Amino acid sequence: MSRRAYEKTQKGNPYRLPIRGHVFPSASISRFTDSNGLVEVYRLSSKSVFKASAANPVFCAMRAWDKRAETGHMKEIEDDFQELARQVIDGKVVSIAESGKAKLDRFFALWSIRATFRHMELADVKFNGITGDALTKDQEERLENVGVLFMRQGGTMPAHRFHGVQMQMGIMRKVSELANIRWGIVRALEGQFIVPDFPNTTMIPVAPTLCFCGTPGDLVESGAVLKRNVIEINRHLIDNCRQYYFANDLRICV
Repeated sequence: MSRRAYEKTQKGNPYRLPIRGHVFPSASISRFTDSNGLVEVYRLSSKSVFKASAANPVFCAMRAWDKRAETGHMKEIEDDFQELARQVIDGKVVSIAESGKAKLDRFFALWSIRATFRHMELADVKFNGITGDALTKDQEERLENVGVLFMRQGGTMPAHRFHGVQMQMGIMRKVSELANIRWGIVRALEGQFIVPDFPNTTMIPVAPTLCFCGTPGDLVESGAVLKRNVIEINRHLIDNCRQYYFANDLRICV
């Protein structure tokens, strides 16, 4: 898997700025792990399978967004989603109300935007007519740590800082596109769901045998499905994968 160059922090990363940002949350990946804390990952380029923990860099974008995004709106969206996921797993929520729809819309938008920006080039963005400031590396990182945007000398903004702003706007646009989507809860009677690296359809796998399914209009896909249906869903999820997909046990997914 090729890796993009990214802007490194000062030695030791004193402000604990985010470098490896999970595209699909580590808490969600952990729900698919086996007794050893590992999932099975299928790498498309080599057509091979390897095991990985939720902390594996394969699941991460390297400094593709900034701390303001990571600890601000992204964290809020993830926290809301994880709370809903836990309630569904525990049986406390059996259908998705409007408040749940808002949480799922925002999470699916976040996942989609992260997956998109993971592959974008990391180049500083130049703004015409702005001179900017001659800041030291430490000054820049202090500003990022407190969520303050800045321009470097010459009127450029670091790519990961600009991406953080773009992603927030992209999430808002994506949510508006999901206005007509209704979400249901789907459980697999046999087989398991895979998790794609690039979401191409409104399905959010939650656990090996549980996923949220989004459909347009008033049709809500809820209930239990047979293995042949699970395999069909998984093939659809795999269609637009770019580098990998993963599951608890790939042998019973396709």
